[in-house]
Amino acid sequence: MNRQVKRELIIKNALEVLQNVLPTNIMENFERLDEEDENSGETPDDLDEDRFFYEYLTAQQTPKIIPKTKPVDNNDSLTYFEIVEQEMMLSLPITKYNIELLKLILEDFGEITASFIASLNLQTINQLTNILLYALMTGESSEKTEETLCLETGTVNKVLGAICEIIADKKDAFIHWPNAKEIRQNVRHFERYDEYGQYEFYNVFGAIGTMEFQAKPPLPNYLSVPTTHGNSTYTPIKWQCSCDVSGFLQSSSVTVPKKENETKNSYVFEMNPVKSKLEAMKEEEVYLVADETLTLIPFLLTPHEKLLLYAEQHNRALESKRKVIDKTFDKILSRFSILRRIELRDAHSIRNLIETVGILHNFFLIQGDQLYNLD
Repeated sequence: MNRQVKRELIIKNALEVLQNVLPTNIMENFERLDEEDENSGETPDDLDEDRFFYEYLTAQQTPKIIPKTKPVDNNDSLTYFEIVEQEMMLSLPITKYNIELLKLILEDFGEITASFIASLNLQTINQLTNILLYALMTGESSEKTEETLCLETGTVNKVLGAICEIIADKKDAFIHWPNAKEIRQNVRHFERYDEYGQYEFYNVFGAIGTMEFQAKPPLPNYLSVPTTHGNSTYTPIKWQCSCDVSGFLQSSSVTVPKKENETKNSYVFEMNPVKSKLEAMKEEEVYLVADETLTLIPFLLTPHEKLLLYAEQHNRALESKRKVIDKTFDKILSRFSILRRIELRDAHSIRNLIETVGILHNFFLIQGDQLYNLD
């Protein structure tokens, strides 16, 4: 069953369930929007309905329906900088549809007001969202982006700091620990997962891994370590996540170490809320797979010592499942180039930035964005 058919079934079923609890004008709005599409002869756009169901199911409140407006294709009505901004957005690995949907969702959070936008020396939420996505998904420095768009110095990092804090605060709506039903589904998916070899491995519902980034120069009051060549120093940033077979993040935890021992993956795991969640599930006998940096930790399946019987076979089977987290990290790094060049200078903002990357990764996966998922 393709995504469009699934979507239509979901909307049909959801409307039947929600008819008794929603205002009567909801159905009238949908019918009016459909009638406008038919009269205009244009291909129907599902943006309003997608935003409606996102907002209702996550915020548990009745959202607004904003009538669709016809896009302006005539560049004569745009300023030079608006044209440059449009061209910049075309370079991003996401579809225009999902960019527009994300703008509506950000607007509906209710925290991005006209005065808030003005405080960042910007004019519209469109400009705000475009700067956010462009900064996150390209390797361009903030200085270069500000020069191209004639923005005031420091605008890009102000946008990142402010908007990432708003988005990161909604983390639980996008990155959530699987419930009992989802865990059983994930176990079945991992049993069938054979991209890296047809090895049987049971009771696995996710893979956990840790990625490290560098904040240069080092952050004040945090650990400073030399680079490989020893010609500079940086603060290591540790990001530990678990995911399912599809790469959807089940958990996300960011650590900014102050001491040397805090850089160890085992320490990061001890601080990770996932540990207590796994402990609460110990009677269910389901596991996350991990690499050798997290050995001897209960509830995690890790490589055996090679001297043990059947260790080689066990390790090959485990690695074939664990690679899903490596593949997920590779995709995130290839899509969000800002992680290779972190310019923010305080730990709180950096945590929000990385959490926002994880949130947007899940958002684009849920939306089935063709450009984002392109290998």
